[in-house]
Amino acid sequence: MSIAFRLSWQGFGHTGDVRAVTNWGDSIVTASRDSTLIVWKKKEDSREYVIDLKLVGHGGFVNSVVAYGTRENGFLVSGSQDKNIIVWNSAGTVHRLFSGHTDNVCGLHISADGGTLVSSSWDKTARVWDIASGQCTLTLPAQQTALWSAVLLQDSSIATACADKIVRIFSPQGVLLKQFSGHSDACRSLTKIPNQPNLLVSSANDGKAIVWNVGSGTKEKEIDEHDGYPVYHINANSSFLLTCCEDKTLRIFETITGNWDLQQSVPHPCVLWCCGFLPNGDLVSAGTDSVVRVWTQDNSRVAPDSEIQAYDLSIASQTVSSQMVGQIDITKLPRVEALNEPGIRPDQRKIVNNNGTAEIYQWIQSSMQWTKIGDVVNTEKAAPKTIDGKEYDFVFDVDIQEGSQPLKIGFNVGEDPWMVAQQFIWKNNLSQEFLGQIAQFVIRNVGAQNIGYSSRGFDPLTGGSRYVPGTSSRQAPTPS
Repeated sequence: MSIAFRLSWQGFGHTGDVRAVTNWGDSIVTASRDSTLIVWKKKEDSREYVIDLKLVGHGGFVNSVVAYGTRENGFLVSGSQDKNIIVWNSAGTVHRLFSGHTDNVCGLHISADGGTLVSSSWDKTARVWDIASGQCTLTLPAQQTALWSAVLLQDSSIATACADKIVRIFSPQGVLLKQFSGHSDACRSLTKIPNQPNLLVSSANDGKAIVWNVGSGTKEKEIDEHDGYPVYHINANSSFLLTCCEDKTLRIFETITGNWDLQQSVPHPCVLWCCGFLPNGDLVSAGTDSVVRVWTQDNSRVAPDSEIQAYDLSIASQTVSSQMVGQIDITKLPRVEALNEPGIRPDQRKIVNNNGTAEIYQWIQSSMQWTKIGDVVNTEKAAPKTIDGKEYDFVFDVDIQEGSQPLKIGFNVGEDPWMVAQQFIWKNNLSQEFLGQIAQFVIRNVGAQNIGYSSRGFDPLTGGSRYVPGTSSRQAPTPS
């Protein structure tokens, strides 16, 4: 068991969800749904960071960012809901703008030499760009659904993760070479393993991360440690694989032995969208509460006790719908004395009855203790209704066009209305631009008490903030 990561620093500067994070030398760069990027500079001889630059130039949510070189002589690249890609120079001004995508740019990856960029988009394509000239040198064949992630492999081939649950490998010329099927829901993120160029890791809404051998096309390992919650983002270095999950947890797996064992789970007060590594070995994470956090194994960079206690309190004061953990009978729960028994694995959870309150605890292996991560709140279900034989707590009509039969949309208590709306769009082959209207209709009609905690204003196609459609010449479907 490695030394545990502990809270080092928290950065408050964004006013919207932080959708992406990367390091730029010793600096941290965050991209947000507030349409800005912030460059955080590390203070000399300190664990803290300060705002160095605030970059404004996109006309929509900023969903992706990558960096090359150092803060002094490198550059940044960001992708946005405004369909554009911006290259920023070291002074924080716009150096070049890449146009070509016809929808939200949700993923970016840059080559080791800084000369090539690959982008992935809602428009169902991935594009390869020459950074020096700004020219798009290749557009991969369009898929049937959105491409959430694309990475350049060591041999210049390109891997893509698609909402159709498939990971594909294309040649540098755009020819499909291989495809990997193993996920049971939409693929969300890809990462390479440094020093192991034959390995590629994917994550998906099915709550799994899968390690693929690119050469043989085989599945090396299936990591199923997320209790079925979507894994929105993954990142890896030569020692650890990080996963960001809808259940508000950053999980750390070891990569050296090949066993991919879970080393530590770090609870957060928000849904996590992104994570990364810093040059000094620290980790960085961010999500729906707009805060960027740094985690360290170095005692000299650990936050003061007062800050850690305040953070632990923010975790313990959360509420979790019983729909997320299953309906419970508090009279049958073990008493708090059950916490005297040690956990058997990192991330193990236990619900206990503490004077009539159902409390959920997580086992922290590094400190060998149970830590409270919230109170369970019971929610009652409405009488079920059916669509095509499947039961739902709520069923609504959606009118697609005048004179046509309305379509039925179903919703169960505790679900994410944005994901329900997205599945409805896919099922009925509707335009992506209608997502926001349908999701908002569901939210208004089911009531906040019936919505899962994951419904925090984000869009399931980007795993980020809500996509609010702009003006369109098309007639939107009308919920009725």
